[in-house]
Amino acid sequence: MKLPEPSLPGAGDRLNGADEITSATERLFIEIADAFDDEGFQRSVRATNADMYKVRRYESALIPDLDSEFQALSECWKARDLPRLRMLLAAYFERREQLSPAIQKLINRPN
Repeated sequence: MKLPEPSLPGAGDRLNGADEITSATERLFIEIADAFDDEGFQRSVRATNADMYKVRRYESALIPDLDSEFQALSECWKARDLPRLRMLLAAYFERREQLSPAIQKLINRPN
């Protein structure tokens, strides 16, 4: 399978703020999904992105290295280093699973 050329920010392009990282992460996951000829998978990724938008905005309060985490994922995707990307994605999702109670508290706390 020939993967399309990546269109995400380049190496060293710093992302500022939770909104930028949230948007870039969403685009990364969509770009990865779109590279595969599986409409069900693509729909699932888009639906998950929509569900995760609010959650991702709170992650910056708990994950100080969001930008470097995103950069590592993005660079693996650009290089088409799929084994390393799988490893980083596993760590990405494990980290969020561990933080889910804290993220939930942030989302549900009264203002």
